[in-house]
Amino acid sequence: MSKNVLVLVEHADGKPKKTAAELFSVARSLAEKLGGEVHAVALGAGAAQAATELGGLGAERVYVAEAGLERYGPLLWVRAIHEAVSIENPGAILMSAGTLSRDIAGRLAARAGGVLASDCVELNVDAGKVVLTRPVFAGRVRVTVEQLAAGPLIATLRPNAFNVTPPKPGAGTAVPLSVAG
Repeated sequence: MSKNVLVLVEHADGKPKKTAAELFSVARSLAEKLGGEVHAVALGAGAAQAATELGGLGAERVYVAEAGLERYGPLLWVRAIHEAVSIENPGAILMSAGTLSRDIAGRLAARAGGVLASDCVELNVDAGKVVLTRPVFAGRVRVTVEQLAAGPLIATLRPNAFNVTPPKPGAGTAVPLSVAG
């Protein structure tokens, strides 16, 4: 497993959603501490256009698939993301906590042999292992856990829980994914 961090980016009409800046801030910090790079996945109509902006947020490589993914379908989208995961073999996969991630994250964890941590409010690295904090019991208690499983960590991050740091531009090289329906 590599030390790279893969970010699933949601976008509308080729424009990354505002949660992308937050995701990339966390991904850059995590990748720096792990000694890896930040890569991204953009799917659906406008993904190639979104990929051009993701380099400016810190993505070295952006996996893109548009054909056949114009309309959201969880099984096909998970297949496309898993293709990028198979190529990349990342140590962590980050996505914004929301409707899309609730539909995709568990399926992706099962398919990739990883572990899922949802609604995270802190991520850090201690002795080479990812340590994360998430609220439980309606937010009354915070639980801190460390990644013990061998597969990739799939983490959904609660929007507006992390500070946005100034971007550190990456190459933003687009890599097409071919997803057969």
